[in-house]
Amino acid sequence: MKIGKNFYFFAVKLISCGNFFVWKIYITFAKILNSIKMRTTSEKFFHIKPENLNCAQSVLKGFHNELNIEQNEIDDFRAFGGGRAPEGLCGALFAAETLLAHRGKSSIRAEFAKQAGDITCFKIKKNAKTSCNQCVKIADELLAKKLEI
Repeated sequence: MKIGKNFYFFAVKLISCGNFFVWKIYITFAKILNSIKMRTTSEKFFHIKPENLNCAQSVLKGFHNELNIEQNEIDDFRAFGGGRAPEGLCGALFAAETLLAHRGKSSIRAEFAKQAGDITCFKIKKNAKTSCNQCVKIADELLAKKLEI
């Protein structure tokens, strides 16, 4: 907001001097600023009150605007946090894999294992090198890259 006001006053001053080109730059720059929508990354939702989302839910919440994920879907993924995903997968990885599968995209398991140390919650926690929050961040980054978001 402050940047826009500063550019507006700057452009008005130059227009009074007859430089219409700067006004066009201002309008274009303002349009660019308004079109930028920063996505809130998944780890920003992990175990934050009042929702207190688990790892699987946090990944879905991080992409809910871009992928049109409904709140009831996020709620359903409460069952997959804390090592309760099928095959004992990390819940963050499970959520990312689910979103990729529904869009016909390939798996991120290998890259996730390389960064997190494993794909199962139990082994990741046993190794104690990667926190749950870091797993959510890794899944978020790999998913965003794969979906080109």
